[in-house]
Amino acid sequence: DYESGGQGDPAYEQYAERLQQQLESLRKEHDEIFGRADTDKDGFMSVDEYFAIHAEAEQNEPQNEYDRSELEEGFADMDTDANQQLSLDEWRRPFEEHSDSWLQIADTEAQQEAQIAHYKEVFNQMDRKGDGVLDEQELQLEMDSLHSQRQETLQDTLDAQDLQHQCGDADTDACNSAPGQDSQRQAAGAYRDRERSLGRANGDSVVQLSGADMMLMMDSDKNGEVTFEEYLLGGEEHEHVG
Repeated sequence: DYESGGQGDPAYEQYAERLQQQLESLRKEHDEIFGRADTDKDGFMSVDEYFAIHAEAEQNEPQNEYDRSELEEGFADMDTDANQQLSLDEWRRPFEEHSDSWLQIADTEAQQEAQIAHYKEVFNQMDRKGDGVLDEQELQLEMDSLHSQRQETLQDTLDAQDLQHQCGDADTDACNSAPGQDSQRQAAGAYRDRERSLGRANGDSVVQLSGADMMLMMDSDKNGEVTFEEYLLGGEEHEHVG
């Protein structure tokens, strides 16, 4: 289920885990810099030690030339208690603030990638000929499939409601084996997910469309074929999922 924006998808979870591992590695390196800078090992980084560690960085990477006034300003910003030395917590604070922003950006990108991967999977299922494009026949087959699924879902719901009405509080095998609301929700959810992959949140508007209608809306270059890029753009243009 990609309706959550990727969370719960194995690929997304693996990506998020790799991000966390990278962050932990960077955090460790950041702490090691503090340890190297603290040459007198008193647990703090003095102003002189702060300048010295940046001078060392300039020697290792000449392109990183630091302006002294900017360094002084940076030190003052981190020195929250204004005691002219940085504790490890003060040294860590800017890193943690930036890493939070970085994780938010990376998380958004991961969710978008997971959603695109889902659309690609659906596109490939629709591409019955396997030629990388969708023609009007393939689009019509998908519309027919959606209509059939919708009818089945509606009929299952009506059957379950009818059986529930007939059973009431009766405790019979037939009643106990009736489909529950959870299974109905799963079926309906699978159908809605399929509809949304075609860029429609309203089921009625989808099933009334023909393959020709879909071709007209998605085939931006009017060559009689829908590429994955056109399919994806068509879905984003018409999708209104809350």
